[in-house]
Amino acid sequence: MDTLETDHWCIDLPPEWFAEQDDETIVISDESEVSTLELTPILTDDSVSKDAILADVIPANAIKTVLAEQSAFYHELNEDGVFWREWVCELAHGVLLISHGMDEDNKGMDDAVVDEILSTLQLLNTD
Repeated sequence: MDTLETDHWCIDLPPEWFAEQDDETIVISDESEVSTLELTPILTDDSVSKDAILADVIPANAIKTVLAEQSAFYHELNEDGVFWREWVCELAHGVLLISHGMDEDNKGMDDAVVDEILSTLQLLNTD
Protein backbone atom coordinates (compact mmCIF):
# COMPACT_ATOMS: atom_id res chain seq x y z
CA MET A 1 0.00 0.00 0.00
CA ASP A 2 1.12 3.51 -0.81
CA THR A 3 0.00 6.40 1.38
CA LEU A 4 -1.21 9.56 -0.34
CA GLU A 5 -1.15 12.62 1.91
CA THR A 6 -2.33 16.20 1.50
CA ASP A 7 -2.62 19.07 3.98
CA HIS A 8 -6.18 17.94 4.79
CA TRP A 9 -6.26 14.14 4.56
CA CYS A 10 -4.29 10.97 3.91
CA ILE A 11 -5.36 7.64 2.45
CA ASP A 12 -3.79 4.28 1.61
CA LEU A 13 -3.94 3.09 -1.99
CA PRO A 14 -3.55 -0.48 -3.24
CA PRO A 15 -0.68 -0.93 -5.75
CA GLU A 16 -3.00 -1.05 -8.78
CA TRP A 17 -4.52 2.35 -7.95
CA PHE A 18 -2.88 5.67 -8.87
CA ALA A 19 -3.55 9.33 -8.16
CA GLU A 20 -3.38 12.48 -10.27
CA GLN A 21 -4.05 16.08 -9.31
CA ASP A 22 -6.59 18.08 -11.33
CA ASP A 23 -6.74 21.67 -10.05
CA GLU A 24 -7.74 21.23 -6.39
CA THR A 25 -9.11 17.70 -6.88
CA ILE A 26 -7.14 14.50 -6.41
CA VAL A 27 -8.43 11.88 -8.87
CA ILE A 28 -7.72 8.26 -7.94
CA SER A 29 -8.26 5.43 -10.45
CA ASP A 30 -7.33 1.80 -10.87
CA GLU A 31 -5.47 0.40 -13.87
CA SER A 32 -8.71 -0.65 -15.59
CA GLU A 33 -10.25 2.81 -15.01
CA VAL A 34 -13.64 1.24 -14.27
CA SER A 35 -14.27 3.85 -11.62
CA THR A 36 -12.71 6.97 -10.17
CA LEU A 37 -12.49 8.37 -6.68
CA GLU A 38 -12.29 12.17 -6.44
CA LEU A 39 -11.37 14.08 -3.28
CA THR A 40 -11.84 17.85 -3.25
CA PRO A 41 -11.41 20.16 -0.25
CA ILE A 42 -13.52 23.31 -0.16
CA LEU A 43 -12.06 25.67 2.39
CA THR A 44 -13.51 28.64 4.24
CA ASP A 45 -12.19 32.15 3.77
CA ASP A 46 -13.26 35.64 4.70
CA SER A 47 -16.18 35.51 2.27
CA VAL A 48 -17.64 32.07 3.08
CA SER A 49 -18.23 30.14 6.30
CA LYS A 50 -18.19 26.39 6.81
CA ASP A 51 -21.95 26.46 7.47
CA ALA A 52 -22.50 28.19 4.11
CA ILE A 53 -20.34 25.59 2.34
CA LEU A 54 -22.22 22.74 4.03
CA ALA A 55 -25.58 24.24 3.09
CA ASP A 56 -24.41 24.49 -0.52
CA VAL A 57 -22.91 21.00 -0.94
CA ILE A 58 -25.20 18.70 1.08
CA PRO A 59 -28.25 17.70 -0.98
CA ALA A 60 -31.67 17.34 0.64
CA ASN A 61 -31.65 13.55 0.14
CA ALA A 62 -28.30 13.02 1.90
CA ILE A 63 -28.20 10.73 4.92
CA LYS A 64 -25.94 11.02 7.94
CA THR A 65 -23.25 8.38 8.16
CA VAL A 66 -19.72 7.86 9.46
CA LEU A 67 -16.63 7.95 7.26
CA ALA A 68 -13.04 8.03 8.51
CA GLU A 69 -14.38 7.92 12.06
CA GLN A 70 -16.03 11.29 11.45
CA SER A 71 -19.64 12.17 10.89
CA ALA A 72 -20.40 12.63 7.22
CA PHE A 73 -23.26 12.95 4.76
CA TYR A 74 -23.84 10.45 1.94
CA HIS A 75 -25.97 10.36 -1.19
CA GLU A 76 -26.13 8.71 -4.61
CA LEU A 77 -27.06 10.11 -7.99
CA ASN A 78 -27.08 9.34 -11.71
CA GLU A 79 -25.73 12.04 -13.99
CA ASP A 80 -25.19 11.74 -17.75
CA GLY A 81 -24.79 7.95 -17.65
CA VAL A 82 -22.49 8.01 -14.62
CA PHE A 83 -23.50 6.65 -11.21
CA TRP A 84 -22.00 8.59 -8.29
CA ARG A 85 -21.66 7.80 -4.60
CA GLU A 86 -20.77 10.98 -2.71
CA TRP A 87 -19.72 11.86 0.84
CA VAL A 88 -19.23 15.21 2.56
CA CYS A 89 -16.91 15.31 5.59
CA GLU A 90 -16.18 18.32 7.76
CA LEU A 91 -12.65 19.67 8.09
CA ALA A 92 -11.52 22.29 10.60
CA HIS A 93 -11.81 25.07 8.02
CA GLY A 94 -14.08 23.64 5.35
CA VAL A 95 -15.29 20.34 3.96
CA LEU A 96 -13.92 17.42 2.00
CA LEU A 97 -16.05 16.24 -0.91
CA ILE A 98 -15.50 12.61 -1.87
CA SER A 99 -17.05 11.22 -5.05
CA HIS A 100 -16.90 7.67 -6.40
CA GLY A 101 -18.08 7.53 -10.01
CA MET A 102 -18.50 4.79 -12.61
CA ASP A 103 -20.48 4.14 -15.78
CA GLU A 104 -24.01 2.98 -14.95
CA ASP A 105 -23.16 -0.37 -16.62
CA ASN A 106 -20.40 -0.89 -14.03
CA LYS A 107 -22.46 0.22 -11.04
CA GLY A 108 -21.30 -1.59 -7.90
CA MET A 109 -18.29 -3.24 -9.53
CA ASP A 110 -15.63 -1.43 -7.46
CA ASP A 111 -17.74 -0.56 -4.41
CA ALA A 112 -16.00 -3.06 -2.11
CA VAL A 113 -12.46 -1.97 -2.99
CA VAL A 114 -13.38 1.72 -2.85
CA ASP A 115 -15.02 1.18 0.55
CA GLU A 116 -11.82 -0.53 1.70
CA ILE A 117 -9.71 2.40 0.44
CA LEU A 118 -12.03 4.89 2.16
CA SER A 119 -11.73 2.91 5.41
CA THR A 120 -8.07 4.08 5.52
CA LEU A 121 -8.96 7.76 5.10
CA GLN A 122 -7.67 9.97 7.89
CA LEU A 123 -8.92 13.52 8.06
CA LEU A 124 -6.28 15.94 9.27
CA ASN A 125 -6.88 19.21 11.08
CA THR A 126 -10.51 18.47 11.93
CA ASP A 127 -10.40 20.37 15.23
